[in-house]
Amino acid sequence: ETVQNLASIKIPRRDGEEVFAYCANHNTNDQDNAKPVLILIHEFFGLSKSICDKADALAQDLNICVVAPDTFRGESSAFIPKCIWLALSTPQDR
Repeated sequence: ETVQNLASIKIPRRDGEEVFAYCANHNTNDQDNAKPVLILIHEFFGLSKSICDKADALAQDLNICVVAPDTFRGESSAFIPKCIWLALSTPQDR
């Protein structure tokens, strides 16, 4: 699955662009919408179904909102050389 298909929200950046992210927020029928938020940073391979599943599990177990942003600009991979390139080419000021 592509990052764009996994992402459930877009977070605006200062430069006007947007960051794709997956947001897991269980029990959205609660009267109290102010929940703690946990930022879940993906591993070396980028935002994937596995990370979204982990976000869902954490949100359900802890009754919090979990946001997993895509830090690799819309790409993910299982191919190690590409992962290295994605990690090294990601601007550090983001």
